[in-house]
Amino acid sequence: DVIFSRRWEGGDPGVSNQKTPTTILLTPDRKFHSFGYAARDFYHDLDPSESKHWLYLEKFKMKLHTTANLSTDTEIHAANGKRVKALDIFAYALAFFKEQALKEHVRRNRQSRTFLVENVVGELWSELEEGDRYVVMDCGGGTVDLTVHQIRLPEGHLKELYKASGGPYGSIGVDYEFEKLLCKIFGQDFIDQFKIKRPAAWVDLMIAFESRKRAAAPERTNPLNINLPFSFIDYYKKYRGHSVDHALRKSK
Repeated sequence: DVIFSRRWEGGDPGVSNQKTPTTILLTPDRKFHSFGYAARDFYHDLDPSESKHWLYLEKFKMKLHTTANLSTDTEIHAANGKRVKALDIFAYALAFFKEQALKEHVRRNRQSRTFLVENVVGELWSELEEGDRYVVMDCGGGTVDLTVHQIRLPEGHLKELYKASGGPYGSIGVDYEFEKLLCKIFGQDFIDQFKIKRPAAWVDLMIAFESRKRAAAPERTNPLNINLPFSFIDYYKKYRGHSVDHALRKSK
């Protein structure tokens, strides 16, 4: 049997998600609260006066790729600027995944269902012969990894010719570039403060960007427009003393 990952609860309207963001939310006393879309949505709905006490960490897995000297003392910055030990965050995440896997196992045993690969995949597999090699490409949110397998018959075993290798070239890199662009136009100091002072609006902005990002295609030539939340426009004017339009014109 081939078991597919379940669809995650939450997420964006009209979008089917078989992955959940690497996002975790800790309570003000640093206890685990939620993971993925549940963490994002709960944090989004918090009053700004409350949210500044909660520890919201997104895309924390990429810390492994951006820190040169990882250790048990490595720390990650939460959205409110506070530091949390990376070891604690990954421990919370693994405990969450273990709990979800056990729940899924129980659910599927109750349903007694068989999960099959699509016919086209089955047909492709049946055409492989002894000695055939193929590349497996795992394009995730954070990284892109490649490995090479070889078919060994008659048992149908696989031999790993090249171990999985790759780098931080997943779609999260596009998010980072978008944030860098915002910092270039509006200033790093403003973006840092906006995340702290208007956390819900920051989440809304990144949701809007994710939606537009999924609409991008290599053959597309027209620009993708992203609407800034009113809270962004309003806070920027209060923070800088001039309008968003002024900043955009100045950046050209």
